[in-house]
Amino acid sequence: MGYSNEQSKYLNDVWEYDPVLDSWTRIEDFPGSPRFGARAVVIGSGAYIIGGYGGIYEKDMWLFSPGVK
Repeated sequence: MGYSNEQSKYLNDVWEYDPVLDSWTRIEDFPGSPRFGARAVVIGSGAYIIGGYGGIYEKDMWLFSPGVK
């Protein structure tokens, strides 16, 4: 997630960091509206994505659990 100056658009991609390998892997896209400045809190295998800005200030909270349907 974030903003791409190169593409002039807000992003909804999500990346996972592996501290053992010191590498990033792109995982599935965030299902909410693209945004930057969101906050995240990780509990277990889920991440709570809170707020952000994507043309408007978002006032929402999502539980993002990759691979869980």
